[in-house]
Amino acid sequence: MALYPTDSAYANLGWAYIRKGDDKNALFALNKAIELNPDATQYHYNRALAYYQKAAYEQPVADFTTVISKETQHALAYRQRGNLYIYMNQPALAVVDLTKARETGPRDAESYAARGPASYRQGGSYIVKRIKNSWRRLILEKRQP
Repeated sequence: MALYPTDSAYANLGWAYIRKGDDKNALFALNKAIELNPDATQYHYNRALAYYQKAAYEQPVADFTTVISKETQHALAYRQRGNLYIYMNQPALAVVDLTKARETGPRDAESYAARGPASYRQGGSYIVKRIKNSWRRLILEKRQP
């Protein structure tokens, strides 16, 4: 009897490799999972995280974009893509994504924290925005259990 691994088996294996820090094997397993089930947004999200760990920024942007196109309220995908845009020195795109992350996940304190530096790089008033975002983050962190 032959065994045929499922997409979820590959996805779970990929996640285990991500947690272990083994990007090469994580990408292999997640690519197989996506090949078997290209509509599973979590597989794209996890593959983006694996690429992100490798500091390969173009591919995770594409994967986070795929996630967002299928799940328009996915706050974490917006935040992660916004952070990537900061690293890629594209502050205008970062501010858009981090703002959307705040709107779709208003209790996500990290989205507030990341938006300040992105606004500064875009040419905004860094100090004022950073103070506002820091206060919002503190308030949200106190509210979270």
